[in-house]
Amino acid sequence: MMIVGVVSETLLYLCFSFLLGSFILHLVPNSYRPGINVPKKFSLLSIKGIAILSFNPALQVILAFYEDIGLGLTIKSVLYTFEVGQA
Repeated sequence: MMIVGVVSETLLYLCFSFLLGSFILHLVPNSYRPGINVPKKFSLLSIKGIAILSFNPALQVILAFYEDIGLGLTIKSVLYTFEVGQA
C-alpha cells in the first residue's frame, strides 16, 4: 500500500507541475514564448489526474477504518465529517 501512495503522490505532483507550467507558458506574450505547443487534451488529462489521484489519502483512511463500522458509514464519515488534527 505504501508503494501505491508514493506512486500516486508522484503522479499527482507531476500533474500539478504540468498544469502550472502550461498556465505560466500561456502568460508569456507570443513574441517571447518559445515554440512549445501544449495541446488542450493534455491539460484536461492533467486536471482529471489531479481529481482522481487526490482521492488516494481519503481512500487510505477509508481502508483503515471500514472494518470497524462498515464500508458505507466509513465512506460517509470520511467524506463529510472526518477532520484530521483537531483536538
